[in-house]
Amino acid sequence: MKINLLLLFLLGSVGMVCGQVKLLSECTSKEFLYLGKSGTSDNFFRKLKENDDKKELEDLIKKNTGLNLLEINENIISPEKEELKSENIYKICGKESDSVFVNLKETKVFVINGKDNRKLFFYIENGLFLVDTNKKVSKSLIKDRLNKAYENIGYNCDGKNIKAMHTSAFDEKFNIIKKAIILSSSDNVTNNNAIAFTNGSNDTKISIGANFNYRQDWFFNLGIYTENIKTGFLYSNKSWKDNIGALLTFNKVFPGVQYPKSHTACDELERKRIRYKNSIIEEGSYSFETLRRSKKAYDEMLDSLKILQENIQKGSGDFTAANVKRLEEYEIEVSKLKEKITLYEKIVSNPDGYIDSLMISFDKKNDILEGNKLHWLKTTVDISNQNVELDTVSVAKFILKDGEVKNFPKLSVELSYNFNRHKKTLLNVQGFFKVTMGSLLEANIGSERPVLQQKDDDVFIFDSMGRQLGKYSYLKRAFWTLQSGTQGSFFITDSFGFTGYASHTFALQNMEYTDYRNRYSLMAGLVFKINNTEDINKATFRILGGVENEPYKTKVLDNFMVKISLGIPFGIFTKK
Repeated sequence: MKINLLLLFLLGSVGMVCGQVKLLSECTSKEFLYLGKSGTSDNFFRKLKENDDKKELEDLIKKNTGLNLLEINENIISPEKEELKSENIYKICGKESDSVFVNLKETKVFVINGKDNRKLFFYIENGLFLVDTNKKVSKSLIKDRLNKAYENIGYNCDGKNIKAMHTSAFDEKFNIIKKAIILSSSDNVTNNNAIAFTNGSNDTKISIGANFNYRQDWFFNLGIYTENIKTGFLYSNKSWKDNIGALLTFNKVFPGVQYPKSHTACDELERKRIRYKNSIIEEGSYSFETLRRSKKAYDEMLDSLKILQENIQKGSGDFTAANVKRLEEYEIEVSKLKEKITLYEKIVSNPDGYIDSLMISFDKKNDILEGNKLHWLKTTVDISNQNVELDTVSVAKFILKDGEVKNFPKLSVELSYNFNRHKKTLLNVQGFFKVTMGSLLEANIGSERPVLQQKDDDVFIFDSMGRQLGKYSYLKRAFWTLQSGTQGSFFITDSFGFTGYASHTFALQNMEYTDYRNRYSLMAGLVFKINNTEDINKATFRILGGVENEPYKTKVLDNFMVKISLGIPFGIFTKK
C-alpha cells in the first residue's frame, strides 16, 4: 500500500502556478489533423508544402518560428523525432491556446527549427502544434485532478438520489443480468447470456442469447430461437424448423437507485472514504520529489544497463566477473524501479481513472447496501421463418404444387419498459408493445389446427369451429397486428416467488374474407431461482398456467394450458 500511495503523487506535481493546465491525452485539435499521417520527417515536410495555401497554418508557423512556409526546407525540420520533456509545460498553438502537461509515455514530435533557437513541435497523434514554455509542473495539478475526480463520482447520502457506492461497484453487485433470467413476452432470451427452454401445449421452444457491451449504460443482445425441437434444432428433414428466428435487442439502462442499510451507515462510510482518499493524495504529494528522482535514476540506469549488456555480448574488455555481477545488480535494481515507474505512468496517463479504480475497490470492501432499484428500456427486432402447418391431405386435394404456400417471413418490433426493485423482496415488472408483420394464419389461430375448404374456384381456411379465417392465397400477404401487455415476478424469498403474464392483441388492418377476433393471454404461476453463494443466478425455473393467444369469449377451461420454462446462464458452464 505504501508503494501505491507513494507513486500516486509522482503526478501530484502538475500544473502551472497560474492558469489552468490540461493533460496532453485530453487535448485534440481537428484544425491540423490533415498533417497527421506523416510517418517520417520527409513526409511531414511534403504535407506542409502541399498545404502552403492555408493561411492559418502559415500564420501559426510564422508567429512561433519567425519563418514563412517558403523558407522551410528539409534542413529546417529535424530528421528524427524528439521526445517532449515530461516535466515541462507546453502551450498549444492555434485557435485553442491551452497549456498542457505531457502525461503520455515517450511522446515524440516533429520539430520545426526556427530563428533565434525557437522550436515548434507537432504531435501527429492529436494534431497539435506545441511550444515549450520552459516552465516546470507544480505539485498541484494531479492533486487537484484527483480531488476533482473524487467529486465527480458524486457520493451522496441525502435526498432521493442517494449514492452510497461508486456506480461501477454498484452495477457489478446488482447487475440485473446476473440476478435472474428474465424472458421477453415471446419467451426469448433478450438481456441475458443464457439458454432457455419453454414447453407449451404443442411444442418446445429453445432460445439462446448473448450480451455485448456497448457503453456503460447501453448493451445489446444477439439471439436465435426455434420451436418444435423434436428432431433437430434449426434444420432437419430438408427444411428449416418451424418458427426459427433471430433477435437483435438494444437495452438502455438508466442510473440505478441505491438503498444503504441506514443513513448513519452511509455517513460513516463517507467519512471513512474521505480519510482514505486524503491519505492517498497527501502521502503521495510528499513523495513527489522522490518519485521524480526515481524516474530519472531509472532512465539513467536503464541506459547504463543496455550499454553494459551490449559490451558483454560483444565480448569486449568489459566481460569480467565484476561486470557480470554488476550487470546482475543492475537488472535487479532496474526491475524494482520499473515497478514504481509503471505505477507512476499509470497515474499520470489517467489520474481520473486511477482514483476511480481505488474508490471502486474501497467500496467493494465496505459494502453497506441492502437493496437497489433499476429500470431500463428495451427494443427487440425479431425476424423469423414461419412454416405453414395444414393438413397435408387437404392441401394435396385443393392446392396445386406451384400454388402451395409452405412458409412465410415474420417481422416484429417490441418496445418494453422494465423495472426491478430489490430489498427484502425482489420485484420485476415489464410493460410492452409489439408490432408484428406476419400472416393471417399465424394471427388468427391459437392452439387449434385449421382446415381447408373449397368454395367455387377458391380455397379458404377455416378453424375447428367452422369460422372462416381467410383466403388460402392470402397467406402470401402481410397481416399486421399490435400486442400490448405486461408481465412480472415477485420473489418473497431469494429463491421463490410468483409470476404472471397478460396481453391483448388486435389487428391493425382489415383483410377481405377474413374474420379476425381479438385475442388475449392470461397466465399465472410460480418461479424458482437457484443462486450460488455469491448470489449469482445459476438457473431460473418458471411454471405458468392459463390461456395464451386465444380469442375473447371462449371458455377458459377448453383452452387451458400449462407452460414450463427453464433458463440457464452460460456462466454455470465456466470452470473457475
